Amino acid sequence: MRRFSKVSEHRFEFSDIIPMAFDDIKILEKFNGYSKASAYITSLLLKKEDVREVLAEVLEILGRASGSSCSYWFERHVGASESIFMKQSAEWHAEGIDPQFGNSWLQNLADRDSYPRWHKKLSTGRIILGCASNFSDEERAILEAKGIKCILIIPIVIRGNFEGFFGFDNCVSNELWRDIEVNLLCSVVGCLAKAFENEKCQKDKIGIQEQLQYLQKMESVGELASGVFHNLRNILAGIITNSQFVSMKYKDNYDIHNNIDNIINQANSGCDLIDDLLQYSLKGTKKEKSIFNLSEVLQETYQIISGIFDKKIEIKKQWPELLLIEGDRPQLSQVFINIFTNARDSMIDGGLLQIEAGEEGDRIAVIVSDTGYGIEEENLKRIFDPFFTTKDAGKGTGLGLSTVRNILEDHHCEIKIHSKPGLGTSFEIYFPLSKTQELSEERILPQVISGKGHKILIVDDDKTFLGPMEEALRKIGYKTESADSGDSSIEKYIACRPDVVLMDRNMPGMGGLTICKHILSLDPEAKIVIVSGYDEEDPDGVNGKIKSLIKDYIVKPFNIAEISQILAKVMEK
Repeated sequence: MRRFSKVSEHRFEFSDIIPMAFDDIKILEKFNGYSKASAYITSLLLKKEDVREVLAEVLEILGRASGSSCSYWFERHVGASESIFMKQSAEWHAEGIDPQFGNSWLQNLADRDSYPRWHKKLSTGRIILGCASNFSDEERAILEAKGIKCILIIPIVIRGNFEGFFGFDNCVSNELWRDIEVNLLCSVVGCLAKAFENEKCQKDKIGIQEQLQYLQKMESVGELASGVFHNLRNILAGIITNSQFVSMKYKDNYDIHNNIDNIINQANSGCDLIDDLLQYSLKGTKKEKSIFNLSEVLQETYQIISGIFDKKIEIKKQWPELLLIEGDRPQLSQVFINIFTNARDSMIDGGLLQIEAGEEGDRIAVIVSDTGYGIEEENLKRIFDPFFTTKDAGKGTGLGLSTVRNILEDHHCEIKIHSKPGLGTSFEIYFPLSKTQELSEERILPQVISGKGHKILIVDDDKTFLGPMEEALRKIGYKTESADSGDSSIEKYIACRPDVVLMDRNMPGMGGLTICKHILSLDPEAKIVIVSGYDEEDPDGVNGKIKSLIKDYIVKPFNIAEISQILAKVMEK
């Protein structure tokens, strides 16, 4: 009550309050505009609408509220050549102010080069505020050319990254925005940054879902490929077995024998390719590392890329004849193919790819450099992340360099990357020197061990393999019987009681393992060797109790000497 009585006792003259009222109304109108913008943007966050669709309206509200002549939004973009630039994405301008949105120069502002001092401040979250007269001569000339007397730029920082900025120009007077106004505008822009972050989270979520779908698809493709490889192994097994039978039959004919050897060698190369593909897809049995000449691997990959890369790309190479390392040769071939291909993709208009290798102390260094468009510093930290790519949709999976890193880590290598936008990229890979300076011996084929009239039952539904295998085993001293189905194989086993059964893992109908169980139930002492196009450790191999009951496992294709060794070993048991 005392407070109200004091107010009633105070006397005002109308002329005393008129100037103050107008000034207060002007300020209140501004703050009302700020509040309206803040509330509007907050509602966007709650509704999770597309922020970009309403930015023009937001800029108008902020521009009018702040008394600006122009308000605008610049967004950070990554170009096709990984160059980073700022692009004006929206604008509002007051009446009488020329629009700048159609200015092509403002659609491709080099991120660092155009305004290096401004970029340094904005990228660390600091604002740009001042009259044109307060800026450097170069900056002032640009501002005055556009009629800007005062400017305020507020950065957009999302997850610690500088992603763009909101700008406000005063083209009418040299009156700067008050501190409280700047704080309110920064608060509103902070709300917008949060809206952009939510939008980015949604996109990331969709991206993760797409990546999971891609992985599931690739898993299905992997399963399909595994089945295809199994069939290819069966085909190659038929080729090798038939070829070996012909070679045994005409062993005194040099021309036939020589041609057959060539066929077998080519078929074995096909087998090696299948093994490499399975290993690369992580579906094969992990290979033991060997000592080999890295120079040969580099030369082989050089010959591949020199034939398929655009002739606008010049390739220079330098390495000694011998660089011994211990590792997995096919995997390291894949490493170099991936790195060389990335270099090619960065030189769309041509350039120089340089490959150098040599000993450096107790290590072997391989340096691959290109004159492509380079990699931005912020992207260097992520290039080995799975699915990270700066390529257009459909032009890259983002798995190439992730695979490179995994393989090199398995080989205890150190990898360094140096890159600058516009100057190119250099990969440095350091391999530990081989502990021994002797190449691993080439695989020596086992000698054929002749049979002693033992009976072998061969169970396989592939007649192109079955017939020649029977003939080949007879040639080396075995008696054979064959069956191409589950029922007939059990009948044959009961009738002839063979010494060993060669059982195809993937029989139609009953299935090879089921047939094995039937035979073992009839004769627990039965000696069974599984024959399959799948690796033993593969999901389609053999596991569980049945694994302990079979005597051995051999992967197709194989040669007669290999199967003769296994049969001899099983007989001894």
